[in-house]
Amino acid sequence: MNNIFSLCQLILQSMRPKLIYACSCISTVFLLFPSLAIANTAAEMEFKIADVCDISQNCYSSIISNGTITAKSANTFLKVAEGSARPITVFINGKGNDLQAGIALGKAIRSKGFDTKTGLILELPEKAGQKTKFTLKEGGECLSACLLAFLGGHSRISHPNDILGFYKLPSTADDVNETRLRSSATEYITSMGVNSSALDYLSIGKSDQIQRIPFAVAKKLNIDNYDLTTGSPWQIKTTGSGQIIAVVSEKDKRSQFSATLALTKPNAIDAITTGSLRLIIFVKPLRGALSINEIAKIISTTSAVSIRTNNLAVNGLNAKKWEQYQEGIQSFVLLPIQSMEEIAEARSFELSLPLPESFTTSPTLRFSTEGLKSAIAALKK
Repeated sequence: MNNIFSLCQLILQSMRPKLIYACSCISTVFLLFPSLAIANTAAEMEFKIADVCDISQNCYSSIISNGTITAKSANTFLKVAEGSARPITVFINGKGNDLQAGIALGKAIRSKGFDTKTGLILELPEKAGQKTKFTLKEGGECLSACLLAFLGGHSRISHPNDILGFYKLPSTADDVNETRLRSSATEYITSMGVNSSALDYLSIGKSDQIQRIPFAVAKKLNIDNYDLTTGSPWQIKTTGSGQIIAVVSEKDKRSQFSATLALTKPNAIDAITTGSLRLIIFVKPLRGALSINEIAKIISTTSAVSIRTNNLAVNGLNAKKWEQYQEGIQSFVLLPIQSMEEIAEARSFELSLPLPESFTTSPTLRFSTEGLKSAIAALKK
């Protein structure tokens, strides 16, 4: 282990200060997972379907992509993704100088309707008889061709400590080909909803240096389109009986279902009421996305619900028995007021729902916390 820290010190002496965090991340990974190796981005990009787990250890089928993008990458990806009708997330980490190959892979990802995330994927220690799982860590990189491929995601999420950017295009006597490449890249990124100014990073700096795109700039240019400001605000309402209720609704981007959350004081019949609030969860499939048999499957089980923010994971939320209600399904969980107040401190939170495999979307919805503090204060009175 001492060798690792010594290596970091040598690296830091020759690198810019902004890379200090990256080196500390490497040390942390080896401290926590000494048997695991950092993914190698020098090899040709590989794709594998695997379960990637979040901070709450909720695991979802995903495609892990790591390595250098080449002209083969798009076809390799499509072969791996063949038969995956359900939109899933492509975790991508790597690089590549072949920008056309990156565009081809990005178009392939978009053709499947998948989302993309950057980050470093680490293998979790295996347990006997269990399928290998992976977890996402910050500190990944997605450069040049990889960044263009990342733009193919329907929803694109990066982390402030991931490295996004381009290498400068090398000078060439073939101005016609360079102009054609820039035109192709411009047309592609604008079709993905990204500001064409992103390509300015291809023209600055030195060809052997990374022209890093800061996280705030990536958000501004819509490279990362995980927009927390567009979520619906919580609304405080009063029922005819005088009961205060706070409500928020969100619809899945692929229009497969909507989810409505209602926060109230707990009922007197609830087993534990002191210092808790009642979070009602109502899920309504759209356009016949859920069959009667699938509704019955959910109703017959009691499933865990998880809530997470960037800094907090609320585990052990055991939803009460799901019931069919107004062409949807409804359940509730009891949450400590303190946990709800901590959730309200974040800009948004994600709710993982126990939905059946046949749903053609991710079982995780994101909700804004705008208005949530006021709602909690009103319910505490």
